[in-house]
Amino acid sequence: MSGQYRDYPKHLIRKLPRYYRYLNEQKQLGREYISSNELALLMGISPSQVRQDFNRFLYNGYHGVGYNVSAILEQITELLDLKTKKNTIIIGAGNLGQSLSNYDELKNCGFEIKAFFDINPKLTGAVINGIKVFDMDKIGEYIEAENIVAAILALPTEGTSEIARKISEYGVTMFLNFNPVFFEFERDVFIENVHIDDNLMMLSYKGAGERNDEK
Repeated sequence: MSGQYRDYPKHLIRKLPRYYRYLNEQKQLGREYISSNELALLMGISPSQVRQDFNRFLYNGYHGVGYNVSAILEQITELLDLKTKKNTIIIGAGNLGQSLSNYDELKNCGFEIKAFFDINPKLTGAVINGIKVFDMDKIGEYIEAENIVAAILALPTEGTSEIARKISEYGVTMFLNFNPVFFEFERDVFIENVHIDDNLMMLSYKGAGERNDEK
């Protein structure tokens, strides 16, 4: 079923990771079934919206029982293509890149970290968290030899778009970008941007509101 996500509305696909997370938590707690009311409460949406979402990908619950947690987790896993191994590199072997290489959810989602790449010659040849650091000059050769399809951009702003375009030409089609840089590609490339500064600003705003309420 992987690859069929384009047949579904984007707003539904955006919700699937949250559904997956909450359902997986319930499975870890030993739950076999969950009702639309319970799931709606976790998701912060209405029960009718839960039923509508699940009906979109042809999954129906059991009247009076609810949804089979394991079955719907398996369906979401297929829809999001989480079982397919996706060879991945991290561009930038600094603090952020090193932390990401230890993040278990990357492997759980099928992203297998194969190598670091960095412009710092002092890092070339080093092994960090069991992953070797290569010089940027070797990146094209490595991508083609190791069938790399995804890259995590964990480097300073300067030069990010140029590096991304360069490695996309070697066949990388998926990018997880931790840089506040906007760039476009002429070919089919998929980008997920993670703007931590946006979250920090919103956190600051909410904190300010809380402090003002206390005055």
